[in-house]
Amino acid sequence: MDEAPAGSISLWRPSGRVQTDILTKWFVRFVRVVKPSADNPASVDGHYSHTRTLDVVVTARVHTVATVRLPPHSTHKIQPLDVRFTAALSTRERG
Repeated sequence: MDEAPAGSISLWRPSGRVQTDILTKWFVRFVRVVKPSADNPASVDGHYSHTRTLDVVVTARVHTVATVRLPPHSTHKIQPLDVRFTAALSTRERG
């Protein structure tokens, strides 16, 4: 966190697995930073951990955040940000 942007947070568990309390804190922070609305909705991947936590599901509905289910083991090929935006940046020649 030494060189993280101002306002960044760091949450972790010794097991390395995200648990409900950490996921909920992250999601509330996500909504506060992204500020989704009916005119500007947001989406997150529909991973099981995002859809099994009632607080996250309710917060997503209230704040116009859609959960998008992607087929297992395929996100490296079809995840929208990686395929559309990040891939273009990583293959662009530097001048």
